[in-house]
Amino acid sequence: MFRRYVRWRERSLASLEEGSRANEKLEWGLDCIGLEADADDPLTTMQAFARDQIVGSEKYFAPMSSIDFLLEGDHLTFQSPVNTETASNNTAHARVFERRSSERAVIILHHWNAIPKGYDQLAIALRACGITAVRMTLPYHQHRRAPQTPGADYMLSANLGRTIRSCRQAVLETRLAVDWLLERGYKRIGVVGASIGSCIASIVAAHDSRVAAACFFLHASDFGEAVWTGRATQHIRQGLEGKITLKQLNEVWSVISPISYVDRFAGRDLGHLIVTATEDEVLLPHLTERIVEAYRQNRIHYTKKSYRCGHYTLAIMPYKLYALAALLKLLKESL
Repeated sequence: MFRRYVRWRERSLASLEEGSRANEKLEWGLDCIGLEADADDPLTTMQAFARDQIVGSEKYFAPMSSIDFLLEGDHLTFQSPVNTETASNNTAHARVFERRSSERAVIILHHWNAIPKGYDQLAIALRACGITAVRMTLPYHQHRRAPQTPGADYMLSANLGRTIRSCRQAVLETRLAVDWLLERGYKRIGVVGASIGSCIASIVAAHDSRVAAACFFLHASDFGEAVWTGRATQHIRQGLEGKITLKQLNEVWSVISPISYVDRFAGRDLGHLIVTATEDEVLLPHLTERIVEAYRQNRIHYTKKSYRCGHYTLAIMPYKLYALAALLKLLKESL
């Protein structure tokens, strides 16, 4: 009975966010990642690109070291290190919930198609607990969106190259936010991500030893399979199916898959929390179990909390209170 109720509530909340989405068409987007747009074999080209960038990920996910930041009130902006064809997307935005008496700070990365201010409650709660929070706006969201799109479809779509570029852009911008916090005098930094934000947070934490704590709400191992199997992205799958297989998609998007970088956590003194939902139909539970097994194989210390809710219902009572308590415990111990 309870499980039926959770699933009914989950689907009700999902319908509000997902709305009606048109099917997409596969686009390789080679030019978005610096490759020749007219390559004879775009699939093989992108598979090779992904393998090469994973090997050289230290460089691929390293932003420029010098950049101008502008803080006006609580609004932080800076030029994105990735230049796109959408002018509004080329400026990074964040809202800063500052606790100046603290040396601890957390960067918050929201889910796909979220209204970023929806995470302000979390930021306010962290500030009340003595931790400065920086709530980022991910690429193509809100005032960064492409004018011709109603939402944040340009961040995650059937355009494979643009999706890679968008996730890399988010990683680089988050690492620059770490730079800004350290310049401002903060000593201990954490990252918190939800859904696609957890993917970004994981890649950031894997490549930036300055991150001392990482919390991944609704986490998945393989970016491609998460899109292929999740209810929120079936319109993308319909544009891909018949033109690329799941295996091939996982290979192309392996460069933005958290599981590709799990081994980088080995030996790190990193507070590590994963929060999952047993009724999640957007990021299926087996994808979380796959990355958790990779942690075990690499002897990585982590804490996992699992709640009897779904992807959307994690954000309602009492689950959001449980999740917040787990997060605060992590931050208290690690920051």
